[in-house]
Amino acid sequence: HRAAGGNPCLEQTLESYELCCLVETFPYNHDSLKDYKKTLKYAYLYAKTVTLGKTHWPETNRVMLRNRRIGCSVSGIAQFISEPNGIHKLRTWLDIGYEHIQLSALGDIDAKELADMIHSEDLHVCATHVGFDRLQDELDTVVEEHRLWGCKNIAVGSMPRPYWDMEGGFSKFAEDASEVALNLQAAGMTFSYHNHHTELIHVG
Repeated sequence: HRAAGGNPCLEQTLESYELCCLVETFPYNHDSLKDYKKTLKYAYLYAKTVTLGKTHWPETNRVMLRNRRIGCSVSGIAQFISEPNGIHKLRTWLDIGYEHIQLSALGDIDAKELADMIHSEDLHVCATHVGFDRLQDELDTVVEEHRLWGCKNIAVGSMPRPYWDMEGGFSKFAEDASEVALNLQAAGMTFSYHNHHTELIHVG
């Protein structure tokens, strides 16, 4: 409703002034689907409860109370599918509620093979996290991969460490990231940045 963008990691759509409210679950830590469903139930209730909290900004309180929007994610996928019959088991578990996914920390997997997996399960990739070095050095390949996956929203998980350590690194990264964003825009894709604590450091 009235979504105008996303949170930094693109796991949740947001309206202006709205805060992201994300809860993360780990199916690998569960012995059964029944056990995992119980976790999902309490994850949902917990996240919804958090949306009732007040901030110092009246505009945010108004939007949060109206929408009470949350995001519920799944992590630990690599560990889960490493078990015997893990990929089939994961499909069964996630069929209970996930149709849109974000791709992050993919490891060494062929883009076409991954696309076949995505489409065979009728999933929709809403966003990805991609290393900034790939966006600078392999942009055409990254764009082609995302077209295979049917995804146009690309995010960087964090500012690369070398920028932290160099003088004027924040400004340099902003300049380089802007160039990447313009190139992605020309390819019909969006660019987002996942901020962390480093962006709150006083400089100068």
